[in-house]
Amino acid sequence: MDLRISYRPRLFGWTAGAAAAVAVVFSTNSFAQASAQRDPDEFRTSVSVGVDRSSGKFGGSQNTDITYVPLTLKMENADTVLKLTVPHISITGPSNVIGGAGTPIVTRGNTGTVARRSASGLGDVVASLGINIGRNPAGYGVDLVTKVKFPTADEKQGLGTGERDYFVQFDGYSVVGKATYFGTIGYKKMGDTPTIDFRDTTFGSLGISLAMTKKTQSGLIYDHRQSSVAGVQGQREVTLFISHQIDKDLRLQGYAVGGLTDSSVDRALGLQVAKALD
Repeated sequence: MDLRISYRPRLFGWTAGAAAAVAVVFSTNSFAQASAQRDPDEFRTSVSVGVDRSSGKFGGSQNTDITYVPLTLKMENADTVLKLTVPHISITGPSNVIGGAGTPIVTRGNTGTVARRSASGLGDVVASLGINIGRNPAGYGVDLVTKVKFPTADEKQGLGTGERDYFVQFDGYSVVGKATYFGTIGYKKMGDTPTIDFRDTTFGSLGISLAMTKKTQSGLIYDHRQSSVAGVQGQREVTLFISHQIDKDLRLQGYAVGGLTDSSVDRALGLQVAKALD
């Protein structure tokens, strides 16, 4: 059995919306068995769609509500994962909170009166490439992942920054009995706008997933990210998730998120369904 296919954390396109939690799906035994019967060099294609609803004050006095609906196409084999995420985003709240790739961005402290707006449309498209750089039959491994956020969202409406961002991260996992321990450490380089000099930041997460049954897993994730704007507090959240394999080609996951800092989301709920196409 290919442990990377069986247990490697699968990251969603918009990780828990405004909370930016790492909403992880683990392939269950039935999916792993289907993959194990294939040529490890053969690519398998899947598509997923989700909805994420998040709400928070992000350190200010006004509430921001965000709805994020990502459509993701993924191609993977035993050593490589290619993903393209095309999202729709809706934001209602003060104009100092704008859309980003995986997390909303607080562009300045919300200490005074900030104009509110309501906008929706195409979000920022994200493309990623993941490559396995270490794997052991004992049940642990490491992936190197690179991502590019393309500025397809309307920056005038605050749906994005209007600039390109780059990410590089390492994803590691270890399987011990029915538990899978996993973590991420990464670096984000943001494109500056004509009015904002964004800081490059680091981010990371730690989590555990437990096999409840052969088809159901649940877990907990802690997520931390530096702020990309000077004077704004970083974000920390905790995510609870459950993933169920409906059949060998269909998977369903739900999650709930709670923020641990004033600049984090107050709460978020999400649901995603993924289907293998071949």
